[in-house]
Amino acid sequence: MKKIYLAVVLFVLTSLSALAQNDGGAIKVVLQDKATKEPIPFANVVAFKDGVQVGVATTNMDGEAYIKPLAPGKYDVKGVFVGFQPTEIKDVVVGEGKTAYVTLPLSNQMLEEVEVLTYQVPLIDPDTKSGQTVTREDYQNLATKDINSVAATTAGVYQSDEGKGLNIRGGRDNNATYFVDGVKVFGAPRLPQQSIEQLNVITGGVPASYGDLVSGAISISTRGPQAKFFGGVELISSQLTDKYGYNSLGFSLGGPIYKKRDSTRRTVVGFFLSGQGTYIKEPTPSFVPVYVLKDEKLAELKETPLRTSPSGVGFIRTSEFVTKDDMKTQKFRPNNASRSLALNGKVDFQPTPNTNISLGGFYEYADNRLDANGNPQVANTLFNSNNNSRSSARNLRGNLSITQKFGNATADKTKTQSTLSNSFFKFLASYENFLERTMSVEHGDDLFKYGYIGKYEIPQLDHNWAYNYAYDAST
Repeated sequence: MKKIYLAVVLFVLTSLSALAQNDGGAIKVVLQDKATKEPIPFANVVAFKDGVQVGVATTNMDGEAYIKPLAPGKYDVKGVFVGFQPTEIKDVVVGEGKTAYVTLPLSNQMLEEVEVLTYQVPLIDPDTKSGQTVTREDYQNLATKDINSVAATTAGVYQSDEGKGLNIRGGRDNNATYFVDGVKVFGAPRLPQQSIEQLNVITGGVPASYGDLVSGAISISTRGPQAKFFGGVELISSQLTDKYGYNSLGFSLGGPIYKKRDSTRRTVVGFFLSGQGTYIKEPTPSFVPVYVLKDEKLAELKETPLRTSPSGVGFIRTSEFVTKDDMKTQKFRPNNASRSLALNGKVDFQPTPNTNISLGGFYEYADNRLDANGNPQVANTLFNSNNNSRSSARNLRGNLSITQKFGNATADKTKTQSTLSNSFFKFLASYENFLERTMSVEHGDDLFKYGYIGKYEIPQLDHNWAYNYAYDAST
């Protein structure tokens, strides 16, 4: 009975792991003798992130070892074996669901210091997936902050303009599928730039864990807590340089909440919080000047919207007599500003070295005066910009991740020969609530005000029902 129960538990855990897209990355290390190029079996390989040990493995008879699962980011990998000088390679880039390949040559000169090497990203990715990986450092150095615009730098990905949708290998702009920390999300996420650890664009060879995709996939990994406190603030503004009024304020803060009070100083509870707010006076700049009515002319039209028809019967619109002299040009469209706020947070709880519980949350609010297709309301620009409709979107998302590794977590990782070092299971659950509305700024949610013009009492001619306020029945 116990065997049956154990089999059922293992089956459930395997199923939960298979349902999660975020299986993490891995590092394949090959240890070889620096002089003879022969493989070194039964050696220890340790991975560090920000100076903290996160994984260990032992090489097989061919000198190969795998370290997994690893969150996307940069790692230092160290190879150790009795009789050889330790060697360490810095900044190995690990992508979401991808394997980084590293070869460590060990010298048998028995020197005490550690030989340090620098990792070089291969020109040809040995992984079967095609696409691109953008690290946090690369993202920070790009001129754009839009996720789609960053993904558009990948070969095979087309974007018509900044902030627009993506066409991946000929697919429609709404066919791209987005994942954040392994969770499939609705539409393109507007995450704070400082919260993104890595962005992977997959255009071909999509793994089965991503499901049935029509086009390509964009997988985003957010930053997590670290062993030391860190933070930053970024302010960008074009108020003094142009008329388009681009303003962006971003921040990030993270670090440990509680550490082990022993020699390991391991972080048990850590947090990360980031946010970004933007205000753009003109989100869709145009090279062609924008024509608008002069203020005095617009006030005149509001005061007298109709005038008597020259025929003497009825009325015509005063706006039909507007000339070019009544207009002026400017760089931005009136009442076309957009605002957005995005907050992203994460708390990690690691009660044991082999157990990690991560709770993440995301909030986004966007407000603009664009139409349903994301274009400016050109029809209202000249006469009716004050009544541009308002589109708002609010998105709430939360996720819970539990990762359990198997193996000896208390032994000295540079000396252990445990063969059970890469077994693990992962449970992932998420919740998302999305609300989008388009409405009049004046009427808001009052549906009974829409389409109602007012109540009018108009005298009419008895013989032809024509409108004429000057009609006198006595004449």
